[in-house]
Amino acid sequence: MSARLRCFKMRLCKISETLVFITISKLSDGTYIDVNPAAMQLIGYSRAEMIGRSSLDIRLWLQESDRRNFMNDLEAAGSVKEKPAQFRVRSGEIHDVEFSASIGISIYPRDAQTPEALLQAADKAMYHAKKGL
Repeated sequence: MSARLRCFKMRLCKISETLVFITISKLSDGTYIDVNPAAMQLIGYSRAEMIGRSSLDIRLWLQESDRRNFMNDLEAAGSVKEKPAQFRVRSGEIHDVEFSASIGISIYPRDAQTPEALLQAADKAMYHAKKGL
């Protein structure tokens, strides 16, 4: 494994330990790939209950239109900063939230030829998107 890939994976591990609500999901359908403990604690679902499902599957967004607007903004700009919304947690409680997001995308073979290089290109794209926040 390359040093750059190890560094990227270490950063993902550090992200998972933060107190901030963080999820990693597919842009295409919102399916959760990973969630950190803060996300699980806030919304009341375990990792096993979230991975492979989307925020729509667990009815997290109070208004589906908020999610659509958020995704449209994210896809158009590559990042969103302090977007207000309401989330419904497992208990049924409603929480007013503000959140930020950024995406990093790399495409094979346009951006890179190897998995390590694709991760590097995605990491670089995310870095540039975050600079816009």
